[in-house]
Amino acid sequence: MLIKIPPGFIIERTYLLNTIFNEFLGLDFQIESDTKPEYEIILQNKNSIIIEDHFFCEFNDSLDYLNKKNIPEKISYCQNPFTIEKNIPIIYGSAEIIVQDNGHKQIFCKTDFFADIFFMLTRWEEYVISEKDEYGRFPEKLSLSIRNSIHRRPVVNEFIVMLWNMLQFLGYSGKPQKMKFEAIITHDVDEVIRNRNILKLIRILAGDLILRKKPALIPISIKNYIDIKTGVKKDNFDTFDFLMDESEKIQVKSHFYFLSQKKLTKKDISCGSYDFRYDISDPKVALIIQNIRKRGHVVGVHGSYNSYNNIDLFSEDLIKLEEI
Repeated sequence: MLIKIPPGFIIERTYLLNTIFNEFLGLDFQIESDTKPEYEIILQNKNSIIIEDHFFCEFNDSLDYLNKKNIPEKISYCQNPFTIEKNIPIIYGSAEIIVQDNGHKQIFCKTDFFADIFFMLTRWEEYVISEKDEYGRFPEKLSLSIRNSIHRRPVVNEFIVMLWNMLQFLGYSGKPQKMKFEAIITHDVDEVIRNRNILKLIRILAGDLILRKKPALIPISIKNYIDIKTGVKKDNFDTFDFLMDESEKIQVKSHFYFLSQKKLTKKDISCGSYDFRYDISDPKVALIIQNIRKRGHVVGVHGSYNSYNNIDLFSEDLIKLEEI
């Protein structure tokens, strides 16, 4: 299979085609640069698909496309003989698809679903939209997918199914690769011990009385606290063995990610109060970590609150976990 690509944006186009034809479909193909303003997929039987370029052709061979104005406000929908959905979304281009047979079959596609897939996979809109929420994150409400109610649809897969149906229509005899899936069970360890001390018990009792408005829970909470402290039962948050047992039943490993910040100090307030819920150097926590490793499961670091864009802070988190 030969794929001719329009001029410019070779890196982006190559990434896109490798992702679609190699990673998703597992098909052999060759890329050839062309001067025409459209993609052309040519099969060995000389049948072909022409896909008009309605995105990269609008810009110089640079990063000019990385601009908020290049995100459409609205999307359109279409249905054609190659879609399994009645309303496949279109971000760039139009819905028109023409099939011709002049000795060789050709499909002319005015939907630039290559640009649509590139948009959905790279998430470049999150780079060009400068607004942030109160936590410094990209606000999901500004996403094109959210605004057009397609965020729960596997849009990329829908386009790839459409492409595959086109290839089959044109007589492609190969088969797509079977996707392999793996279950990876992860647990962010935000808390380790619920009944840490008498102050924690007082807060629990206050919650029974004021928040839950169930004073009958008070004696139950007190008995629960005593039983845990005397070793009669495990702490409510000590579910590590249970989680590993359940993972082992389905022959997978559990991954536990621990917060490694020890305490909040005036010199180190950059992490935020969210991070200091337990002391990773506490012998009880160390025993939990040793037990997890002994059973062959995975221990990792739960980055502290502001480590997402601070490599030094994340490195500190990692070093502290390694020390334990």
